[in-house]
This record gives sequence, structure tokens and C-alpha cells, in this order.
Amino acid sequence: MKKITLFAAACMFAAVSHAQLMLNTPGVPQTIDFTGFAGAGFQPGGGGGMLDSDLWSATGFSDGDVDFGETATTGDFAKGTTMGLVTPGGIYGVDIAGNQGLMVQPVADDFTPGSFILKIENNTGIDITELDVAYTIYVLNDQGRSNSFNFSISYDNVTYNPISDLDYTSPEMMDFTPYINEMATTISGLSFTAGSLLYLRWTGDDVGGAGSRDEFALDDIVLTAIEGEPLPLVTFDPAAALAGEADGTVSSNIHLSATADCTVDVTVSVMSTTDDADVIFTAFGHSFTAGGATDYTFFFDIVDDLLDEPDESLILDLTYVSGACAVGLPSTYLLGVIDNDTPAPLDYTEYAISEVTGSDAGGVNTQVGALAELTGVVHGINTWDGGLQFTLIDATGGISVFSFDQTFGYTVTEGDEVTVQGVISQFNGLNEIEPDTLWLVDAANPLQTPSVVTALDESTESQMATIHNLTYVDIAQWLGDGSSFNVQLTDGINTYTIRIDNNTDLAALPAPSIVEPFVLHVTGIGSQFDTGAPYLDGYQLLPRYAADIEVEAVLAIPTLEETALTIYPNPAIDVITVQTDAVYNNLIITDLQGSVVFTMVMSGNTTVIPVQYLAPGAYLMHIQNEYQTKTQLFVKQ
Repeated sequence: MKKITLFAAACMFAAVSHAQLMLNTPGVPQTIDFTGFAGAGFQPGGGGGMLDSDLWSATGFSDGDVDFGETATTGDFAKGTTMGLVTPGGIYGVDIAGNQGLMVQPVADDFTPGSFILKIENNTGIDITELDVAYTIYVLNDQGRSNSFNFSISYDNVTYNPISDLDYTSPEMMDFTPYINEMATTISGLSFTAGSLLYLRWTGDDVGGAGSRDEFALDDIVLTAIEGEPLPLVTFDPAAALAGEADGTVSSNIHLSATADCTVDVTVSVMSTTDDADVIFTAFGHSFTAGGATDYTFFFDIVDDLLDEPDESLILDLTYVSGACAVGLPSTYLLGVIDNDTPAPLDYTEYAISEVTGSDAGGVNTQVGALAELTGVVHGINTWDGGLQFTLIDATGGISVFSFDQTFGYTVTEGDEVTVQGVISQFNGLNEIEPDTLWLVDAANPLQTPSVVTALDESTESQMATIHNLTYVDIAQWLGDGSSFNVQLTDGINTYTIRIDNNTDLAALPAPSIVEPFVLHVTGIGSQFDTGAPYLDGYQLLPRYAADIEVEAVLAIPTLEETALTIYPNPAIDVITVQTDAVYNNLIITDLQGSVVFTMVMSGNTTVIPVQYLAPGAYLMHIQNEYQTKTQLFVKQ
């Protein structure tokens, strides 16, 4: 591995592909350098900054797969160009110091696992028995999780054989360093006949660590077909089989394509999920002899236990030892073992929602993994296509209900009372229950009355809240194009993140506003999106529909600047009196850095505030009516 030390080479990563790839001449390298790919997607023939889908396919993304010959020009498949340090998952074109490559940003639902598949054709007119493969992997190790980027080949795009010499795993400990990894090997024992196809696959998946994932880019693929004298090939025949746990002894076979002196080993792959308690098998070596049999049968004993287990797999590897032969494809054998035991019922405990949403000082939920039964009233709409995402609130608290791909036959309807059984989890600081099932109790229940708040924090998470008297920080942040987006609103002191989900009617509407001076009153469900522990930031408010945003015209504005404001004594020791000849609503004390140290709702013209708990120093007192804020400095002795 060669480690890049010149990080200024543009941060990292941009991409392209040729329209067709044929191996035409033995011994002549064929190169794919991704010149011209701009992360614009996939289409037959390529062009326009896209990969040629006649040549390339991609699998394992939240937006689906791109099969050969298909067109995909949006979402995960067309993230555009970058120089690295991106967050959204998907496929990018990347510029690595002027050199282009095909980049992927893995996330939880993209490329974990996932793959890029290249289809090549033997157009040499002869049978190819060896293939030199070389390529470059670029990795930006900016996250604390290790991921694989391994290589395998297939004759049919169904059964793939790993090429372990080209296995690669990124470092787990992040150091924000880009790495260049030059990968190369010779694949021998091929039966790549004239006019046939061969599929080359690069596969990524999580390996270790936690949190977000490193960025990977593929570039400078060089393929060289080698004509050689064909050797007899040893392969598994068949390459895979299924067996039930009660099937007892089963058999399989290795096959030599022509008689020869040849010795091979059959060993258990590290990728197997079985052990000796499930399948009894002993690794062995076998020697074929010239003039002798060309098949050898071996056996397994499957253990029929009483344990409820996932279906498992025994994976065997075939390796060359000696003789006038080569290991061909398939060189990997898969025995799938199907469990026959009845699963024990899960034991869910009935909780009030507040009992499973507690957190430690770092905002980490202390009940993650608990099997819970929760009952509450549905608030909001379904914000997840193909599954479920809504808020459940009872008398004690609220929680997000999330299922990636199951609806359990339920259509989300605000006001329904439902019971959910599932596992407590946490995503970017937001407390969730991932349901195993849910059912409707009754309908048309009253919703929680929103609390009027001046801050978004743990107390507003999965709760109804209203913030008054807001204006836009930048009205251009309101996209209104049907996508999900964030918009920043301010009350003059605090700035709030308002999240507009693409499933709400607000997503396709223009920014709420009028010609006259105006303020916004926003109601919604509190949420959180903090990408790393401690989970103490990233609080948001999610309006459910257009009616949650009220636009109020501000006409004949009464201003506090026109009224008298007196605070005394100043400096203060224990208490301070605030007096004005106008009615104000809110009183907030901040330090000079803007941190709020005291807040209260006011209703009269005079009040006394205790300040003895404040540290000595200067502070700002802000008073608000429904239109604007007046601020005055005072000193605490």
C-alpha cells in the first residue's frame, strides 16, 4: 500500500468510462481510466458524463440496482462530481489531483454491501486461460469504520469466485489520510472461451468499527489477456447446494476436466457461518492420477439440533497443491443449511414511552436493544417510502417509529392509537423503535397540544412544539422543488432548523411569505440529526403539513424602542427589577457570547428576577413583544 502524504492534491476524488470493452489482442493491455465520467449516472452507450450501462452495473443502493442496459440518472446513481469529503451516500465522479475515478460513498443503506460489475468480452478469437488484472483503489480514511473493497469474477453474473489476492480493507482508525492502493494479480486456470463474457466485480461492505464510512474510488483498470496452453482444470461440481438440517449425510464432488497428475486441497473458508456443531466436515487433500478417475466425491454430516438458528452456510475453498493442472472456476463451494427449528417467541415488555427514551450525559439512549411494547397516538404523516416513519406519543413522551421496508399492512393516519412491538434503537441521536409488528387500537384520538418553546433540545424530541415570531435567515434556503431540505428561521435571538420532508405538501410549495412585513408561527414535531456522539446538537422542528406554518402580517408595529425600559439596581447583587410602560411576552438573559442563562414568560409591566445564582460579570437582558426585541446591558456583582 502506498500512502499519499500530499493531501492538498484537491482533497480527494471525480470519474468516466469507455463505451465498450472488448479484449481484442492477447498480450495487449486494455485500460479503463474513467476519463469524462462526471457522476451523471448510467445509460446505454455512456456519454454525457455517464457510465456505459451496457458495460457497467451497480448494486446495493437504497434507490435500487442498475442492471446492464438500464438508465439511471438520478438519486444514488448520479451524485455529480466531487473532490471528496462528502456525506450523502451514492456514486460520484471524483477528481484526484487531476486524475478522474469512479467514487462511492458507502452509508448504512448504500454499498453495505454493494458492488460495481464490469462486463468484458473475449474478442481475441482464441481461448484465454490467464488474465492479468491491475487497478488502483483510492481511499479517504476520514471515518472510524473499516470497509472492504474486494474483487471476484464470474462466467454468468450469478456465481462469483473471490480472488483473495485482491482483497482490500480500509483502516479502522481514522487519520483523515488519503491512501493509494495498487492492486494486481494474474488469474490463471480460466476457461474464457472466444466470444464469451466474463464479469469482474468489486464489492464493498462493513468490516469493523462504528460510525460513518470511508470514501472509495476505483481507477486505472488494466486488463491483459494471456494465451496459454490449456491445463486440465479442477473445479467444484456442483458449485452450490441446499440441505435441510434433518438431511443427515450429504455429498458433493470435485471434478478434473481431463486425466492428469494433480493434487488439490479442500478447506473451510473463513466466510463460512457454520461450525462443527452444525456441519461435521474435515478439510482434506486429494490427488488425481494420470489415467485415473476424474471425479472425487466427499461427504458432510449435518447436525440436527433443537436450537432456533438463522440459516447458515458452509463455504469451501479449492486450492492447487501440485501437478499438471490448475484450479478453475468455480473454486468455491457453498452448502446452504436451512434450519428446521421453531423460533422461540420474543418476550416484549410493556413500557411507557418515557421509560425507553432516557439518555446518559452524552445523549446516548440507555435502553438501546430493549424489546418493548409501546402504545400511543400517531402524530404526523409517513415520511418513509416503502416502509414506516412516524411519531408515537403517549402521556409520558414520544418516540419515532421506523421500519425500512415493512408497513405491516398499516396506513399511517394521524390520531390513530396503535401498539408497537419492537427493538429500541437510536439514529443520529433520535430515539426510535424498530417494529417487529404493530396493530391499530382505535382511531380519531386527540393530538398532543403543542408547547410554545424558545429552544429545541432533548425536551422537544418527538414532541409537538410551536415557535412564534420567526423570520427567514435566508429565504433562498426554501427550495420548494419537492425534495427534502432545511431552512433556518430566527426569532431575533435564537436560530432554529426547520426540516421540510419531501413527503409533506410543504416540500413542493413556495416559501410562505407575503408582501407586507410578516412573521411566521411554526408548529411541528421535534427531531434530532446529530451524526456522532455525544448526541447533544442537531435539533430540528418538522412541520407536518402546510397548516403548520402560519404567516402573520405585521402592520402598525408597536416598537419597544418607543417605550421606556428601566432595569435596577444595575449593577445587581441578588435581584433585578425590570420595568417598562409596554407589555412584553418573553424575557431572556444571555451572556456576552450569546448563551442563554435565564428565560421566562412575562405578562405584566414590572417584575423582579433573581440573579444571585449568576456568576459575576456582564449580561444582556432581552425583552420581546410579539414583533421585536429590546436589549439592555447589566452587570452582576
